[in-house]
Amino acid sequence: MITRELYQYLKQDAKLAALMGGEARLFPNIIHAGSEPPFICYRSAGAAQDDCPLREETVAFDITAGDYAAAESIGNRLAELFDPCAPARIETQGWTLLHARPAACADSADELGRHVKTVAFTFKFLKKGAL
Repeated sequence: MITRELYQYLKQDAKLAALMGGEARLFPNIIHAGSEPPFICYRSAGAAQDDCPLREETVAFDITAGDYAAAESIGNRLAELFDPCAPARIETQGWTLLHARPAACADSADELGRHVKTVAFTFKFLKKGAL
């Protein structure tokens, strides 16, 4: 539900782009085996689709990089951007983002031997005008 807004938010961050070689390369849903690292694939675990005005959505980010240090730096930048103590800076249509909190983290390697760091965040948001 909020992945489009997250994409726009991450794409405009100059520090993230610098860590990724000048351009924040972000892809939805699947890891692009042929893409030159570093890049990020993101996917949503979904959100409740009922009429509840308060919702949660977990989004995972697979960071593929040539080495551990690069993936770690990019993962740390994502954690800074989604810091639960920072005020919400992500604009969503019809929703107010209350906070994001880390949900999971894992390290692995892909079939080409590149380092893959998966970090997930749970976003909590409220329907605008619900209160």
